[in-house]
Amino acid sequence: MSRLVLINGTPGSGKSTLARRLAADPAISPPLTLVLDIDVVRGMLGRWLETPGDAGMLARRHALAMIDQQIDIATKDGRMTTFITHPERGGPYPVVLFFMDAPGIREDLRDMARRLATAGYYVMLPNLYYRSGEMELGPIPREEDAPLRKKMFDLMYSIDIPRVMQDTRALLDFAATQPAASKGPAGAMGYCMSGRYAINAAANFPGRIAAAAQAARADALPAFEAALQDVYTRQAQEIRA
Repeated sequence: MSRLVLINGTPGSGKSTLARRLAADPAISPPLTLVLDIDVVRGMLGRWLETPGDAGMLARRHALAMIDQQIDIATKDGRMTTFITHPERGGPYPVVLFFMDAPGIREDLRDMARRLATAGYYVMLPNLYYRSGEMELGPIPREEDAPLRKKMFDLMYSIDIPRVMQDTRALLDFAATQPAASKGPAGAMGYCMSGRYAINAAANFPGRIAAAAQAARADALPAFEAALQDVYTRQAQEIRA
């Protein structure tokens, strides 16, 4: 169960130092406890009001120690660079496969992966263009005849469901070897073009992937988080029964 702990006091009294110590001590703070200096909360409040959907992510990322890593996962066609993020302690965490959109891997997608991870998930964001040797394309121009935009569509059409299902198997096999990744039900989320890959992942790996969704906008993340939580709640109820 997540908790939010606010430490009050006069400015300069060491509240932030105490908050960091409490958050880092597993004997004091259970996993996913948020310990914040109340002055830090006040400082963030303006930004939260502008983007209320980011409030929880900002708080969790400030208080939780997260692990970000980039790993090359072996597949039949080569090595698939994959961004992985999850909380440092309190695991193992349910696996979420986060399939990218057409513009490819970039910091916006990594931030979306982190947002899911801070809710208590082991999130894997694979580069589906690895067969073409491409990683980050950079900003995509809006002009239809722009060379980079044409390249993006060429890359998009270079992958298909059979190839991505092959990649999905490699991702799940890798996650099964990781202590921080739960062996229980996993989720799959496809951003824009990858919605079909998330749905097909659930259909092709029914014993492993229990929830799948397509999102065309970043603000669809909360609904996906709720769907995942519902899966794990129902599973826990079945186990208790």
